[in-house]
Amino acid sequence: MLCKTALILTVSSLLVVSTLMATTTPNSSTAIQQMNQMPLAFTKNMGQWDDRVLFRANAGGATMWFTKEGVTYQFTRRIDRSGANPFAGLDSRLRGNDTERDSVQQLVLTAKFVGANASPVVVADGEMEYKCNYFLGNDPAKWHADVPNYEAITLKDIYPSIDLKYSGGNGQAAYEFVAALGADIAQVKVQYEGAEETSIDAAGRMIVQTGWDDMIAAIRNCHRQQSIHGFLIL
Repeated sequence: MLCKTALILTVSSLLVVSTLMATTTPNSSTAIQQMNQMPLAFTKNMGQWDDRVLFRANAGGATMWFTKEGVTYQFTRRIDRSGANPFAGLDSRLRGNDTERDSVQQLVLTAKFVGANASPVVVADGEMEYKCNYFLGNDPAKWHADVPNYEAITLKDIYPSIDLKYSGGNGQAAYEFVAALGADIAQVKVQYEGAEETSIDAAGRMIVQTGWDDMIAAIRNCHRQQSIHGFLIL
């Protein structure tokens, strides 16, 4: 019989995105809210991306790439430089070169599962009705149609007797470890790459400093025959 492991890591992409993204216009904020209300879809890699990618998902301004080693969060923000050019309000023929007006920055943060099974069995659940099509380039052999989307994916035995499940909804993505009774949960180790620093504050929360802003991991209680601790990443 399976029960939730002592260590449950849940990532709320909606909150992370709203923290890391630059200030947006009212219209773009409305669009993000509408996107966050949509079911989260895990799109299968059928050859349209790098072979290391198993699935991809999007939440707000973040793209998440799922591999057998972990998950990479790719954040994007737009920097509005409209106030940098004193001639920005003039006719384009008079204000000169304003190519620096706006720029796009990216931040990549990777959560890797240290010492994990390099070849876990991957199971996708809850296939969605709609498909995705990728017609990139001029070579039809590299086009991919009717690519399926799923509600959740599970990596079986990512650690001995421990599964890793990704799921989501309402613009949020979560991952949790599910352990069989007797499994050694001390095996589970998550390493962040791309973070400037990780630390534990006085309240027992894990702080992941990214350079743009901080992700906060709050401790909550989980249960497996007795009260134990897990982590909830906001």
